[in-house]
Amino acid sequence: MRFIAKERNPASLEKWKVKRITACQKCNYSNLDAAVLSDIRNQLLIEQKHLCCYCQQRITANNSTIEHFLPQKKFDLHQVEYLNLHLACNYSRGIKKENAYCDVKKGDDIIVNILLHPDCESYFYYSKNGEIFPDCNVKCISFKEFKENKLSEFDDKTLSIIQLISVLNLNAPELISKRKSHINTIFDNIDIFDTKEKIEQYLTKENMKDKSSPFSSITKFFLQKQLHLITRKP
Repeated sequence: MRFIAKERNPASLEKWKVKRITACQKCNYSNLDAAVLSDIRNQLLIEQKHLCCYCQQRITANNSTIEHFLPQKKFDLHQVEYLNLHLACNYSRGIKKENAYCDVKKGDDIIVNILLHPDCESYFYYSKNGEIFPDCNVKCISFKEFKENKLSEFDDKTLSIIQLISVLNLNAPELISKRKSHINTIFDNIDIFDTKEKIEQYLTKENMKDKSSPFSSITKFFLQKQLHLITRKP
């Protein structure tokens, strides 16, 4: 997961809100015009650089859903608040509930919105086998083993990340498999990144893209580890 720099409300959404309020009508998500929904979706795609806000797989307008971080059913006043809207993939729709992930799994559960925190990428650690963990001093073979540690030993931030990973099921089998394949590709080509300059150039170029590469935070995570190894050499 990574920081999403939210823009102002799309002009059509702001105009729609004013019109509804002037007519003493409620601003419910279900009442949004199709054109307004389209504008919201397009702006979200641009902000997120065409990646799912949670798992960072590539998304389009056709394979994503507008996600309410604070669920509509529980937070009526936030239904059309733009800061509460993101785009999530729907790749796991139709598979077994226990293996679903991202918005499909989250439903109406509540998690902390770290997506609006500029440093949120640093909250996560990735293992070479494709699992995602909170980035703290506890290193385990699996996320299951990680959660079996005494929760009283974790600080509030780590507990929040554990809950987020669990609710979104970011260690679903399908996601682990895709991440592992991506990580293997990184290490198959790691010799290309043999200098600090090459790594920094790649990361800068990636950051400038309008459409990010899938799992971009994972690539950044392992290239930064590679950078650390390079800079430590005598």
